[in-house]
Parts: sequence; structure tokens; C-alpha cells
Amino acid sequence: MLTDTVRRLSAADPKNTTPCSYVIGDPEAGTPLTPYCIIGHALHENGVSLNVLQAAHQMKFIDIAQHPGESVYAPIDNLIAATPPQDIYWLAYVQHQQDHGFTWAEAVQAADNQYPDMKRENA
Repeated sequence: MLTDTVRRLSAADPKNTTPCSYVIGDPEAGTPLTPYCIIGHALHENGVSLNVLQAAHQMKFIDIAQHPGESVYAPIDNLIAATPPQDIYWLAYVQHQQDHGFTWAEAVQAADNQYPDMKRENA
């Protein structure tokens, strides 16, 4: 589910580069919250609210996965619980690469190289 969303986002905008932030915006300053990084987009498209993503903005996906149970992260925890462990590591690798300046397509390719069992025929 999340991996498919990340792959679709990467294919749709392969040259996108975003620093490590799930969302951008400041509602108090009149700028609405919007998904920003590839993982932020994927989590939001899979039902995580922008407010939850804003609360989690300092946490890496893998950190949330390794410390379940904090109520603010419950929507993310629910997605993680439905995600196979290898997918979680693949997603965390995509996030890590994207956070270090890789384009979305390069981040997905790097994760596929790191986790070859995750490669998709039509990716």
C-alpha cells in the first residue's frame, strides 16, 4: 500500500527533491499545511491527516515504526501495522535517500538496489 503509493509518486514526479519534512505551511501565518516529502505525500494519501504529519515532522518513518503506541502517531501506527517489515525498511531507505538530496526516482532506485526483493517488474 505505502510502497505502491511511493512508487506512483516517484514515477509521477521523478525529479522532485524535497528536504526532510512531511508537511510545509504555517496555518497560524495563513499558509495551509500541504504534504511535502515523498513519505509525507504517501502517508497523507493513505489517510494520515496533515495535523498528525505536522506533529510527527521531526520523526523519521523508521523511528515511528520502532516506537509504536504514542497516541498522536496512531494513524501512522495503523498503517505501519499493516505494512510488512521489509516494506518499512524500504520506505525508510527511500526517506533517508530523499532527505540527503536524491530525487524521488533516485531514492526509489537506491532503495530497490538496497532491497532487491522489493523491486517491481513495472516500477
